[in-house]
Amino acid sequence: MVRLDELTDGKGRLHYHQLVEYLLKCTITDFIDQAKHPLLVGRQLYDGELRPNVYSTKTMTFRVAEKKATLGAAELPPTAPASVQTAGNKESDISHAIYLLRKNAYSGEVDSNVITLGRSAKNDVVIADYTVSNNHAQIVIFHGKYFIVDCRTTNGTRVDGFQIPPNLKVKINVNAKITIGRFRFVFTSPYDLYQGLRKESFKLVK
Repeated sequence: MVRLDELTDGKGRLHYHQLVEYLLKCTITDFIDQAKHPLLVGRQLYDGELRPNVYSTKTMTFRVAEKKATLGAAELPPTAPASVQTAGNKESDISHAIYLLRKNAYSGEVDSNVITLGRSAKNDVVIADYTVSNNHAQIVIFHGKYFIVDCRTTNGTRVDGFQIPPNLKVKINVNAKITIGRFRFVFTSPYDLYQGLRKESFKLVK
């Protein structure tokens, strides 16, 4: 079985279809062991496909556009949800991206506890957009806690709507809303992402 990092492209991004298929084949323990940190999920994808309409320890229901259907545990959607079908639209494409926090082999940052984000290909997570600075931000991992640092960017970095001062470590919690340039992401736990995409049934509404 392939590993999660093998599904991650050079920008740190996971392909939606491949990730869904992978999650249907692995256990939650295997996934959490490989996705050691929360993931950056594009806010539109999170709100449209992952945010539960109803959530409990036993039941989770999700909105997916287009048509009503029920998927078995071993089945995959024949096409991506409408909001994921964004080829040719870079802004929408990034708004529906899922980024894995891991070290890029070509990263300019050698500290394994520092994940760099920005437009430059030398970052661990590459967000290729003109509103994102070459070296935009860093996520610092310290004793199991996560902090984000804005690297004196032109368009700033926001956490839960508040612009953070440059070069200052700001703690981020799971489900924090992080804005980088013009893009909003949700700091999503591996457990929530696994449960959301692996759930045996989805409630599909128009």
